[in-house]
This record gives sequence, structure tokens and C-alpha cells, in this order.
Amino acid sequence: MPRLALYASIVCVLAVAAAVVSFMEGSWLGSSGCCSPDSRPT
Repeated sequence: MPRLALYASIVCVLAVAAAVVSFMEGSWLGSSGCCSPDSRPT
């Protein structure tokens, strides 16, 4: 595999992972609030 293709694949995977994480944080933490800082006892 060419090095350029390898870098492109890594960037693509990181972009997808960031999108999935941001989507799950927005949908899960907003509704359930299991892991949000607001629900933790201070």
C-alpha cells in the first residue's frame, strides 16, 4: 500500500471516529446523562 493511501485511510478513520463520538455525546449524554459532568456528585 502506498504511504499516501495509508495516511488517507488514517485520516478517514479519525474523521469518522470523531463524528461518531460527537454524535454519541450529543444524543446519549443529552438524553440519559449517565456520564455527563452535571450528574456527577461534586
